[in-house]
Amino acid sequence: MRKINYFINDGLSERLDQLDKLSDLISQHTHMCLDNRIWPMIRNRRLLVLTDDPHFATQARFTQKTLCHHLNKALNIKLNGVDIKLIAMPLASFGRKTNRTPMSEQTIETLASIAQQITDEGLRQALVRVALVHQTHTYQPQTAKA
Repeated sequence: MRKINYFINDGLSERLDQLDKLSDLISQHTHMCLDNRIWPMIRNRRLLVLTDDPHFATQARFTQKTLCHHLNKALNIKLNGVDIKLIAMPLASFGRKTNRTPMSEQTIETLASIAQQITDEGLRQALVRVALVHQTHTYQPQTAKA
């Protein structure tokens, strides 16, 4: 039986080590935990950093000159510039979870009645929407066992 390392290409292993080192240096410079949040690469003497963290992207754009100097000094290379690209992650991972508790019919009717008496159009429509959302879900009251 062969060891798993046999199947890993030496060039690939070296590039992954460089990626880890580059990520650690960027994380040290920004003082942020960026595990699995950035994907840096160096091409044509420019650093390209892909990220899904908008906070980091903004900070890196403002500090790109100092980041470039920090990496040049730490890696003994000559980077000409830094490009920061914000990428979107798949929407499925950001699924919205709601923990709604059901409303009774009486509560829904009360909300609708209050909404009719409000003169502010936006607030009235918001209350009506809340009542309608909960009205589509059937309310099943919990019955106490005797």
